[in-house]
Amino acid sequence: MKKILTAFASNTVFANIVLLMIMVGGVMALSTMRRENFPDFSVDKIMIRVAYPGADPEEVEEGVILKIEEALEGVEGIKQYTTTAAENMGSALVDVQEGADVDEILDDVKSKIDAVSTFPVDAEKPVITELTMRNSVVLLALSGRMSEKQLKVQAERLKDEIRSLDGISQVDTFGTRDYEISIEVPEEQLRRYGLTFTQVAEAVRRSSINLHGGTLRTEEEEIRLRTVGRKYTGEELAEIIVRADASGELLPLGQLATIRDGFTEDPIISEVNGEPAAFVMVFKTEEEDAIHIADTVQEYVKDKQSLLPPGVH
Repeated sequence: MKKILTAFASNTVFANIVLLMIMVGGVMALSTMRRENFPDFSVDKIMIRVAYPGADPEEVEEGVILKIEEALEGVEGIKQYTTTAAENMGSALVDVQEGADVDEILDDVKSKIDAVSTFPVDAEKPVITELTMRNSVVLLALSGRMSEKQLKVQAERLKDEIRSLDGISQVDTFGTRDYEISIEVPEEQLRRYGLTFTQVAEAVRRSSINLHGGTLRTEEEEIRLRTVGRKYTGEELAEIIVRADASGELLPLGQLATIRDGFTEDPIISEVNGEPAAFVMVFKTEEEDAIHIADTVQEYVKDKQSLLPPGVH
């Protein structure tokens, strides 16, 4: 070590060259270093994203989302999945069952999705990744004097738009209640038409309507409903035919039941400065850069602020 120090002291040009090389190497390493504060960890989730340039949400749902859902139905080890159809992009967030092998399920999901040959011609190759997550990067609060439904619609729109930005894949909303369709069937109505609770439930399930959140109940029974298809409204549910008799007379669900199109009964009160609020949380995965996400979202909010409805901020 003493000889090395002596050599550096007697040859300042060589010492300066070595020092310069170390500095250049440090700068290059810094530019490629992922910027973190806390370690990432697996959250047992798999993200599927399919870009479909030029497509509106309805086209994405018909051309991409329904095909993803059909493929996922045959995969064991999936607890549940949530699909989103936005402009130019379809995605599915898959929750893996506790204790299941995430890597094995990831391989199964890739095989099933890669086997789909009916995606639209203009759709890009599916991108399928296991998600690892750390603390949130950005929290946005959306508030204003509006109904809970309007507030939720605005928050969901922000979520979809932010998730479509480059380098961002994990966005969630909270602070508002989940949508729910409540279908209440009085016992006397069942007796009047000679139907059972199970028959009504099966009629709803057979429909082409997508019940992401729905409840069918009588005074004594209640079940959760979910079928694969498109999104729904209370008016669409009312048109479901429960029974058609030999004379051709049709019995729609709306004639038999009371249908409420709204939110779950769980009370949630979120406010910012005394106004109703919803929140949008942006996370990062192992491959994503927290500072890039923060800068991207900040620029998005700056451009979006002037486009929000009056009174919303």
